[in-house]
Amino acid sequence: MYRKLILVLLLNGMALAAHSQKLDKILPAYFSVKDGLPDATINTICQDDDGFLWLGTNYGLSRYDGVEFKNFYHSKTTSSLPGNNIISIQKLPGHRLLAATSTGLCIFNTRTNIFKTLLVPASAKMFPFENNFYIASVDKQNNIWAASQMGLYKLDQNLNILQFTRGANDQGATLVMFVESIHPLPNGSVLFRLVKDKKIQYHIYTPASNKIIPLNQLKGYPLSVIDSLNVRDIAFDKKGNSWFVKHMVDSVFFLNSLSGQITASAFNHLPGKGQIYYNTHINLLNNGLATCTLNDGGLAYWNTQASAVGRSDFKSDVLLPKQHVFCTLFDTEGNLWVGTGNGLYKFTLIANGISTSELPAYNPGITVG
Repeated sequence: MYRKLILVLLLNGMALAAHSQKLDKILPAYFSVKDGLPDATINTICQDDDGFLWLGTNYGLSRYDGVEFKNFYHSKTTSSLPGNNIISIQKLPGHRLLAATSTGLCIFNTRTNIFKTLLVPASAKMFPFENNFYIASVDKQNNIWAASQMGLYKLDQNLNILQFTRGANDQGATLVMFVESIHPLPNGSVLFRLVKDKKIQYHIYTPASNKIIPLNQLKGYPLSVIDSLNVRDIAFDKKGNSWFVKHMVDSVFFLNSLSGQITASAFNHLPGKGQIYYNTHINLLNNGLATCTLNDGGLAYWNTQASAVGRSDFKSDVLLPKQHVFCTLFDTEGNLWVGTGNGLYKFTLIANGISTSELPAYNPGITVG
């Protein structure tokens, strides 16, 4: 049903896209609680193998089939989510989703609607901290990496704990999250931004060593240069090149994985200064676009042609400047979905719909990297 509806939208949209138009001039579709969402705050978006969209909100998990939303909630009597505050969703093999919630971690089979939950045993005082999972990701070896308020877990596909790194004092909880980000790398390693002794430091896990070590200990490793740059978030293309942003610096940086050279360009049209903050996230989209969430609202976007970075003709722009953006997804049908604190937005990117003097013509065959 979802794919059929999208096909109709694409055919109708092509007739309307007779001339090029700016991405932020395309009127997006908007979905709210009135349309069936369980909550207005969209923390995370994922698309499964069947084409359905899955949305993690502050009050439940929602599936969108192109027509309507079906919502899932925590229940004390049946197999269900460990909690309703869904922070992160990741796709797993076998029609399954990994969901990190503020009250536990779970795997959900999207065809059988069966949940498998991980709840870390703890005292009544410590249980909320031990099970406050807020980041989850999957590496090239299909290991699950998940961060709770108390530490970093490496798990297998059945949520069995393989490794645990504690980030807080055993005597009590911490108000500072130990893990700020998790980034699986194309070479199978995993990059972490950790908070230790009130300082942010990048660490790396390598499959060969099966250990997590400070990134600056890998001598001659091109990526180690970011450890001293106050990087807030980073994303990697398929060639291993890095795109990153620095704290309170309103620019995008490109690190060439072969040469180690870094180039940079300032963002255009930002709503204010110092828009790159602790909650900034970069996402590389498979149609040649990249996006970056902004502290005061909105979503910066630019083209991922590395040759444009550092040149005077580098262009970027901002979508939804009045909305607090949490997540983005470029789906398999060519649509850009943007989750905000005030609902869900959908931009249909079709034909030359984003072809402007600032961005190249949209080409479904383009892949990042």
